[in-house]
Amino acid sequence: MRRIASATGILILVSLALSLSGCMDARATFSCSTKSGLVPLEVLFDGSGATGGDDGRIAQYLWDFGDGNVGSGRTTLHTYEEPGTFTVELTIITDSGAVTSSGWMDSETISALALPTAAFVATPDEGLAPLEVSFDGTLSTPQRSTAWFVSPDVQRIEEFRWDFGDGATGEGSGWRTSEFFSMWRNEPVSHTYAAPGAYEVTLTVTCNFGYSDTVSQTITVGTSGGDADDEEDLDEGFDIGTITWEPGDEEEDEGDCVFIEGTVQNNGSVAAGVELTATAYNATSNPVGTFTYWPAGGTNIGVGVNYAYGFFLCDLSVPGEQVMTVEVIVTDAIVY
Repeated sequence: MRRIASATGILILVSLALSLSGCMDARATFSCSTKSGLVPLEVLFDGSGATGGDDGRIAQYLWDFGDGNVGSGRTTLHTYEEPGTFTVELTIITDSGAVTSSGWMDSETISALALPTAAFVATPDEGLAPLEVSFDGTLSTPQRSTAWFVSPDVQRIEEFRWDFGDGATGEGSGWRTSEFFSMWRNEPVSHTYAAPGAYEVTLTVTCNFGYSDTVSQTITVGTSGGDADDEEDLDEGFDIGTITWEPGDEEEDEGDCVFIEGTVQNNGSVAAGVELTATAYNATSNPVGTFTYWPAGGTNIGVGVNYAYGFFLCDLSVPGEQVMTVEVIVTDAIVY
């Protein structure tokens, strides 16, 4: 009885193996040399792993690269010129005419990438200490998706790192939303500058494929007490003065021009940039010429620093020979 049972079991196994070996499905499987990279991205596709199964020998390999282009051959080379996420499909046709496509299980996704671009807005970008500044890095590209699920094959920025320029650092995109189901994406970024100065803020973004980009912007912080007070201190600290010139005086006369010279003294509490305006008036106090300029080297005058300037004021419409007064006025003082 045992021998008969054993023989019967062997017979069943052999029959099952024979039935399985006679039923082999065709599969359009393939491999690719890479699945991601910067454009232009060249990819080699290889369909050597495909099989026609019981449908016969594979006679044709037809490729759909997902970007509007197609190809043929057991192996083929294709270049992706534009960034994007592309699904590649292979279709095989056997010598018996049977057609089999790779489908979602055997298809491959190619991520053709562009370098990310860092960009941000600082609000405000200047003001008095202590100055709280909010930063928004969501202008960086490629932007984050608002969907609950994002395929790992889709390029996106996943890391925002901030250097605020005063030794402090931070993380976050600056994303703000009040929607309840989006609260998990809130990443407000702000920083308070306690001391006056010019601070270079740097944002570095990194995408999920490891590529990065950096951008910088300057935040200007002045002293506390208000802009009006700072400018008043600066204006009172400038040695302006006036000079007189009478046409025909060869020592002063340079044709139709008068040479203006003087010294700027910054008595303010911080460095400043200064724009000077010189206006000539005749004896009846009517303006007869004007000239405005930023003195070379005078755009960053340090505290307590003297700056000597000199320039010609020309094309004066002075009727006859008369005394003329030239006044140099500070028209713009920017606190650094």
